Amino acid sequence: MASRVKYKQVKKRIKNKTSLLSGLSVIKNHSKNYFFTCFTSFAILAVILVSFLLNLHYTYTSAREKIAEIQTSLVALFEFSNDSEKLKTEINLIEQSLLEVIAPTSSFVGLEEKIRKDFNELRKLASKWFETILPLKQYKLTAKGLVKSINEHQVFTDDLEVFLRTLENNLLKETRNILNKFDLYFNLAKTNNRVLAFRNLLQNLVFLADLVVEHQQAVLGLFGHFGFQKLLIFNQNIGEARPTGGFIGSYISIDLHKGRINVNESNSIYHPDNSISESLYTHPATTYYGWFWGLDNTYSHGIRNSNYIPCFANSAKILYDGFVTSKHSFKVDLIIFITPQLLLDVMGDFSFEIEGVGELNSRNIMDKIEILTGLKIEDKNNPKKKIKDILEGLLVSLPIILEQRSSLEWISLFLRALSARDIQIWSPHTHYQNFLEKSGLTNQALCNTSNIPEIGFMLANISGDKRGTITNSDFNIFAEKLSQGVLVTVKFKQNLPSNIDLPRGFAGFRSINFVGLQIPQEATDFNINSPQAVYVPFSKPYHDIMFKKRWNKGMVSNPQLDHIILTSYNLYDDRGNPPGFAYSHLNGSQVLGVYISDYQELTEVEFSFLLPKGTNLIRFYGQPGLREPSVGLGKNLTFVDKQLSANTYTNDYYKIHSGLLIRIG
Repeated sequence: MASRVKYKQVKKRIKNKTSLLSGLSVIKNHSKNYFFTCFTSFAILAVILVSFLLNLHYTYTSAREKIAEIQTSLVALFEFSNDSEKLKTEINLIEQSLLEVIAPTSSFVGLEEKIRKDFNELRKLASKWFETILPLKQYKLTAKGLVKSINEHQVFTDDLEVFLRTLENNLLKETRNILNKFDLYFNLAKTNNRVLAFRNLLQNLVFLADLVVEHQQAVLGLFGHFGFQKLLIFNQNIGEARPTGGFIGSYISIDLHKGRINVNESNSIYHPDNSISESLYTHPATTYYGWFWGLDNTYSHGIRNSNYIPCFANSAKILYDGFVTSKHSFKVDLIIFITPQLLLDVMGDFSFEIEGVGELNSRNIMDKIEILTGLKIEDKNNPKKKIKDILEGLLVSLPIILEQRSSLEWISLFLRALSARDIQIWSPHTHYQNFLEKSGLTNQALCNTSNIPEIGFMLANISGDKRGTITNSDFNIFAEKLSQGVLVTVKFKQNLPSNIDLPRGFAGFRSINFVGLQIPQEATDFNINSPQAVYVPFSKPYHDIMFKKRWNKGMVSNPQLDHIILTSYNLYDDRGNPPGFAYSHLNGSQVLGVYISDYQELTEVEFSFLLPKGTNLIRFYGQPGLREPSVGLGKNLTFVDKQLSANTYTNDYYKIHSGLLIRIG
């Protein structure tokens, strides 16, 4: 009965999708996750397909304030790369627009001839681009990887290398020269939207070409041109929330070689966690366990609880450092964290069948995976082994799945997932990581790299009762300009439906959550209030244990975690109780946090802090994977986003988790 109720809730939450052309409207597929190990099955698409499209057709810049303009030109680039006649028509229309601009003015004698000559050069350049990119466009993504339709034995990275060499030798230079020549024309017709859009298209094309030429060794390397690359993909179970998305439940590795893929065995996170030769002590947020079970539990949570830092690069580095000390470790070239949202979006109405599992679709896949990996485990040594079967079945169905949407809709879907951090990518190799950051394939949210003060929500459902699949979270943000600075208040409410039998609850375990807010390093005057606050110290009195006794446990030091412990302190109320705490990250950002007991239907936490005078903008981030979020603004606050500017409320999943830019009036 409970399962049917959950199914109806999932079905009710699925909403229609719209494409990138309509402004990247959200997809609100609020669906169950449970022990979502299966989402690893689509992460390979996030890496290969998105990277493939990005490297060949568009770029996703970090210039957040110009995102709408850039997305429009990216769409045009992809459209034109697939339709030469459409591009020729667009060039002809722009040429005609310019000729109409100069026609009434006799002083432009001779300019008409120059325009016609320059546009003929532009048409020739467009033909060169089509000829150069044609071999790459003949590859299709299949269960085997990138395969050429006319010759399945052809090597993708060989053609990619030729394309990059052609870019570097002449095509990029010619394209840049054309862009420089057209500056005059853009100024003449700067009020013409068609001309403006085409200028943006050319600028993004040059930016893209510069990017891939500068990082061509990294681009080729990521596709396995120089040797096998190992992609390590970690599932984040949103039912048990964590600051980067969810509890790290399972992982799978995929080999990538010259554009071809091979799926390896899937496994539980406890597999490496229980075999780390020198334990990497956990994030101190889990030291509350000592309050319940004793101090030894402080050490027992391993890399599965490493993702407590919203800046993904920081969390991924902690996990990587722990994973490579495991007896089951192997070479890792790329680490990918995922939440289930993308899989649900990608599957749509598609269903497929797996032997021993049955029919899988977006309405039942979470329940099926929960049963396979958590409730009816066939193999006690590896309860996650069926993930590989599901992944391979999904890849075999890939050609049919891809036909469900247009190319532009797929671009929209992956751009949205990258921005909302449903896919997060990091590499231990500097040259790969540099390329990922410059291309926009790795999100730099909450890494203290922005000039605009960033505020990021942090939730950890440590009790393991999977409440994240059925709760909704409301945020109300207020700001007031005072003589000493800008007072910012963030009110958080979590609503738990009544009479719900939480799936896989830990019997007899008192529910407790870590609730935090990452704030700028310049913030001061902290305050936290919550009716559900649990008066538990953060890392004290475990500070000495962490530092003085961990060596007896053979524990490895970690700079990120050491810094958190050393900078942490408790916030006390007027009765001497610690209703919260504060600490800092190595990247400079600060965290306000509190433990709450949330077995009630409604839990509330209020954070407040002071920002410097003159602060006029803030950016608020929800938490990746957080179901049914909503954000409301107080007096004198407005959304900068043009689509939201007339409102003071939004429940747009993707916009909230991608970061809402808010103006303080």
